Amino acid sequence: MYGMWGRKVRGADSEPPDLALSYGLDALGNVELSEMHQIINARRMQWDNLQWQVPLISITGESFLFTIILNSATSHPAREIACALAMIISAASLGTLARHRLSEVHDANLLAGIERLRFNVAIHGAGYKHIRKGFRDTYGNSGDLWDFIIRSSNRGRAYPIWFAVFIVFILVAFGCAVVDLAHPDFFSLR
Repeated sequence: MYGMWGRKVRGADSEPPDLALSYGLDALGNVELSEMHQIINARRMQWDNLQWQVPLISITGESFLFTIILNSATSHPAREIACALAMIISAASLGTLARHRLSEVHDANLLAGIERLRFNVAIHGAGYKHIRKGFRDTYGNSGDLWDFIIRSSNRGRAYPIWFAVFIVFILVAFGCAVVDLAHPDFFSLR
């Protein structure tokens, strides 16, 4: 069983449940399965696009708020409000990113089930990890910069990195609020 991050869940030795079978899609014909595959694939791509818009828009808002927080001319109440908003936006972004990721993983696993029904092989879901690894192993060995980037990009997952970024934003905004309350002149011009 694989979790939201594409890693095996502890104590689970099986593949993800075949969602196509659990939804009864095995009773559909090839034409219906093909149409269902197209619809679900379009929805999965929408989730994928949405989940990467969250960090982009959030970072833009966070940069504006931290400009207010770190500006020496900002009043203490405005700084505290900006700190609170930065923490709220980061927490909301974490939840939204997690929901979009969960929906995208669900649809990818559903697509994999449909592909197994139609073609006896899945190119979505957990099986894609092996395809990507094969690409990295095949095309990442020439020693030039592009191949180094290909090899490096497949070592980690982007979601935990973005989760860590939002947690850091929460902690920094909280720290700025505490410093502003404890030492009101800290952010003033010196």
